[in-house]
Amino acid sequence: PLPSAPFTRTNRKKKKPLGLTCLDVERVVAEGGGNRWRDRGMFMVGSEAGGVFKCFLDYSKVRTKVKGSEWEDKVSAAVRSDRDQDASPPAPPQLDCPITYSYHPHGGAVHGLSCSSLMRNVFASCGGDGVIRVHNSLQASAVIALEPSAAHIYAVAWSPAKQLVLAAGGGDGWVYVYDLAVSKSGPVNRLEMPNRRAVVSLSFSPRGDVLAAGDWVGSVRVWQLDKRLTEPHPRDAEEAAGMSYAGDEQ
Repeated sequence: PLPSAPFTRTNRKKKKPLGLTCLDVERVVAEGGGNRWRDRGMFMVGSEAGGVFKCFLDYSKVRTKVKGSEWEDKVSAAVRSDRDQDASPPAPPQLDCPITYSYHPHGGAVHGLSCSSLMRNVFASCGGDGVIRVHNSLQASAVIALEPSAAHIYAVAWSPAKQLVLAAGGGDGWVYVYDLAVSKSGPVNRLEMPNRRAVVSLSFSPRGDVLAAGDWVGSVRVWQLDKRLTEPHPRDAEEAAGMSYAGDEQ
């Protein structure tokens, strides 16, 4: 076992465990681009009850709590020795709950989260209420709410090539592709899965020109995207800046 952290929310002075459904880590391309990433230790989690939470892992505190602890010493000794192979591993130290902020909840379980790699503070969530929410991590309410259909939305993903391109997979067997610089009310393209099975996973290629979707029975469909969804436009930067630095409520 590895060091773990409890996910709880305080309700009437009682700590209630959260049932988590999904997680995504913020990794924004650093200035200068390339393969350099900026990692602040921030990640988002979604829950069965519809809650979306910002979490922060303070690496220095984690190292302080684990480094030189009795648990680390016992694990190191076990690795060096072949004896007591059947012995139970020592209990790892428990870290503090990493939740630092909460957002207005979905009306159903949160099925997917995606942090933008091109826009600081921006992430998207989707859930059983059929809504895709685009958030600025500094404020509780969503910046944009999208409702492509009445079905559950099970997956969401930001393009790594164009700031405002977002894809979402629905329980109705469609993949909805948005370009928020073009329209904030509806998708610019809809892609159909074979047999219209529910889309449960999405992934862009590193260049953002290919989109893959997986359904609940394990089938995968791959599409080549139009250049309009992969080539940056001058208007993108202005729209993205407004989204990244929307009001600070914290």
